Amino acid sequence: MNAIEQIKKKEDQIRTPNFEMIKPLLSVKRIYTNSRDVANVNGIQLKMWDVIVAALVTRLNLFFVGEAGPGKTQISNDIMNSIFNGNALDLRGSLDINLNGLFTRMDLDKLSKMKGKTDDVTELTEKVNFNLALIDELNRCPPVLQNQFFNITDGYIEFKGKKVYLGKPGASNYFIGIATGNLGNGEFMGTFSIDNALRDRLHLTIDFDYYYPLPMDTLNVSMNTTDPRVKISEKNDLIKEVVSAYEQTKVYPAGMPEFRINSSNYFDAWLTGQFLDHGIDYIDSVNIDSNNKSFAYMMSKRMIKNVYPDILVQKGANAAGNMISFVKPFTIRGVNKTMSLAIGLAAVASARTGAEFKLDYNTVLEAYRLVLPYSGALTTALIELEGNYGNPNIAADNVVKEVAKEVNKGIEASLIAIKYAAQGELKEKHENDIPPSWEFAKQIARDINNKAIAASTK
Repeated sequence: MNAIEQIKKKEDQIRTPNFEMIKPLLSVKRIYTNSRDVANVNGIQLKMWDVIVAALVTRLNLFFVGEAGPGKTQISNDIMNSIFNGNALDLRGSLDINLNGLFTRMDLDKLSKMKGKTDDVTELTEKVNFNLALIDELNRCPPVLQNQFFNITDGYIEFKGKKVYLGKPGASNYFIGIATGNLGNGEFMGTFSIDNALRDRLHLTIDFDYYYPLPMDTLNVSMNTTDPRVKISEKNDLIKEVVSAYEQTKVYPAGMPEFRINSSNYFDAWLTGQFLDHGIDYIDSVNIDSNNKSFAYMMSKRMIKNVYPDILVQKGANAAGNMISFVKPFTIRGVNKTMSLAIGLAAVASARTGAEFKLDYNTVLEAYRLVLPYSGALTTALIELEGNYGNPNIAADNVVKEVAKEVNKGIEASLIAIKYAAQGELKEKHENDIPPSWEFAKQIARDINNKAIAASTK
């Protein structure tokens, strides 16, 4: 029995989450149709709607991109009506949009009596209780107006100098934003580009051109109606199911109530998430410049960010032929949204088939493949490599194949080292089995080992 199997055996003794409440979300009637496979989780093929539901139940903001006409606005309206009962802040990008005006109004009674200061006659509207905001054609807003969406994507607005969280208080203040943008020839088309910091807060970007509906899907749509306008789908109020699933997918520390995803469970998945940060950051610096002793200590892309990735090619690096060398490491936010999506995908797969919830490193890699294309982590040099055809989605598919190999090289040895470290019995042989790109796992094992030894001497 290997280390992963031993850890999984312990998890079997823990009651796993139940995601029956997701089933109604998967079966709602909707206009947009797309039966193309988008993700594979534990051998279960998930479609576009499945992935969107996975994002909804983990409270991930969505960004739908593509050329005009593939269904971005239609599916946004399907979400608003079929799940949120038509209750949403429904906006269209423009030059004169004013979000603050949508959330506030003047108290006419106070105003007529001239009571108090200007702030005293201003009050919040019922729109602060909406759980969803739709922003159609976001890239038609200039950057200065795009800034208004920063707080909304983080789930709050500022009112009288204080944060007011969006969403009904009784619904865990659940709130997400969904935006659409036109994409042509790999660039955002329209009036303005999307601010990188804002795009980072739109946690999952889905390219509707890359995941275009299958011929039978488009045939059925055309035979049903030739009206090119956005259709109004049947309304359902499933916010309780969404919030209930969200509560189940939230990560809790060990010792919290059962039917939760404890942070101490599924350790191979959590460790793989850290590889997307620290492991991807690793560079084999000896291969970059073996004659420069000082450079040999720089094994981090972050440390050489001012010359990365150009230096890989300039130095004729061995690593230059490796796609991972041209991928920027995820930050903590990038890892967290990938882990959240992985949990959502596993939850949807469980709800769709009735199988037990299963979160492992393969699910994390599948989530990484979906988050990676427009995350900003793919360098231009990588996207333009032969075989990627200038397409970030194809580049991400190819990158994840290499990342999977690196994960398989180090995950088993890292888990074994951590297992012994938890008992205060970490040995040099355990550390030596961990490959260089998994150096971070070695550091984690050492920290755990030191704490275990300290605890045993008390």
